Amino acid sequence: MKVLGSRGGLVAVLMVSLLVGCSARQPDAGEGDGTTDSVAERKKRRANILKSLMTMAQPEVLAIETDRATVVSLLNDWAGLGETATTVKPIDPVYTSRLAKALQEKVAEPRFSRRDVGHIRNGLWYARVAALAAGDARTDLQRVVRLFRYVSRNVALRADEDTRLPLAPFGIAMLGDGNSHDRAWLFANLLRQFRIDSVILRCGDQPRFWLFGVLLGEEVYLFDTNLGLPIPADRTQPNGVAIDRPATLKQVVQDSTLLSGLAGDATHPYPVTANSLAAAKIEVVGSTSFWAQRMRHLQMSLAGEESIVLWDPLESSELVPEGVLARLKLAGFDSEGVTVWKYPEERLEGNAAFDNQQRQVFRLRTRAFDAPVPIAQILQDGQNREVRIVMGPAQFRHRLTRNRQLMGDLKSSVTAYLGIRLWRDVPPLPEKTPFISRGQYAVLKTLLPTQVRFIHEEAADDASFWIGVCQYEQGQVASAAKSMRSYRERSGPHEWAGAARWRESQCLAELGQLDEAVSLLKQTRPDDLRWAGSQVLLRRWQRLLAARPAGGGDAKKATR
Repeated sequence: MKVLGSRGGLVAVLMVSLLVGCSARQPDAGEGDGTTDSVAERKKRRANILKSLMTMAQPEVLAIETDRATVVSLLNDWAGLGETATTVKPIDPVYTSRLAKALQEKVAEPRFSRRDVGHIRNGLWYARVAALAAGDARTDLQRVVRLFRYVSRNVALRADEDTRLPLAPFGIAMLGDGNSHDRAWLFANLLRQFRIDSVILRCGDQPRFWLFGVLLGEEVYLFDTNLGLPIPADRTQPNGVAIDRPATLKQVVQDSTLLSGLAGDATHPYPVTANSLAAAKIEVVGSTSFWAQRMRHLQMSLAGEESIVLWDPLESSELVPEGVLARLKLAGFDSEGVTVWKYPEERLEGNAAFDNQQRQVFRLRTRAFDAPVPIAQILQDGQNREVRIVMGPAQFRHRLTRNRQLMGDLKSSVTAYLGIRLWRDVPPLPEKTPFISRGQYAVLKTLLPTQVRFIHEEAADDASFWIGVCQYEQGQVASAAKSMRSYRERSGPHEWAGAARWRESQCLAELGQLDEAVSLLKQTRPDDLRWAGSQVLLRRWQRLLAARPAGGGDAKKATR
């Protein structure tokens, strides 16, 4: 799916093409290549290209006004103006001992690839959303918890079998759902923008036998991306409706009930135990682009607002005295035993090579982003008065709105989603169409092609749910709860029903309406992916209710 480029985007491409054309010119004989003037001019051209390509890689521009092929060409033109453009340096032993040969080659490759363009786009987005989600947090732990909640809100949980299509982090965020691994991957990349390290603690061979660890100082704070919750340090005596203080690795090893107490019920024990966690294998979260020298050169050339984290090497060096492995060692882990989490590279490789079936699945999953597909003409036969319609091209407003939402433009996104929701039954009509009655609307709906009808129904469903998400991100908790309830109670498809119940219950709890929150969360069925997390919150909130002063008191004050 691709939106035709705007005039501004085309001009940007042409301007950069001119710059590249100049940079590619070979010096005439006697020009004195290597003189101060030529070096200065070379640096200037390189800086201009870098500025342009970073603009073209912005999340709201790439694949909308520009394409990856153009940006990767500019990246290599920019690299070609450097002194080490084609130099292939031996990679550090930390990679040869941990990565397969094919991945080692990706780390060593001096030229940029199409995948690197996505890496840069993602980095620009991570920096923005990390700042947005962290808000006015004063401590690193507050930032970590806020980033985790942001990921859990914006990536609704799906089962592994429903997320077999390999998507990169930005694609996961655009669609708004993913599995527990997708959440962990995105969480780690957001943390990296604050220079906060994280790891996977592998506690066994089964899919659910792992936890996510965040390193702060001498502690490792624990999170469960499947539950969508931090591991609570205050499980038996909760300090509030939300879990603000995650348990640490040390605390859990010393008190096994911090994990065993998270069991769904007697027949659904928590999959990770204190003993298995104490012997956990450590896996670092990253991908080859984060470790490549070409990204080091790009990272060192960026400054100011564009100073994003694109390069985060495992090894230590003069530029990075303490690489990832050294930092893990300082945290108390055996760096020699640290391995690389395979999931990110496997998904990125799969994402770059969709087969025909995967392309069809991707098209089905993203077709709602075409909305609206307007009715261009309404034609009526003069003799038999038969009506037919002619559809116009897709306008992709739903996709652009979702993109703006992820960029933090929440207020305008809500306005746009309200319009998209109105097109659920009938898309935009031709200009100067006279008043149409309800019965005529019903007739037009029957004339819509099946594919067009599905596009608008699915887009309206997304919009109704994402309105509530936007409202919460803006601090409008009561409005978010109301939107989630309205979503659950309306007719039509309900792709986000479970996620809406989960979000509404947390909004109600935050508003101090604990009785209503508990009643709603009890409706979660055991076959719902959020059931296990619901049991954790239910016990927490019921303890808060039991601790209320005699006579009930102020629910909101009692739950703080």
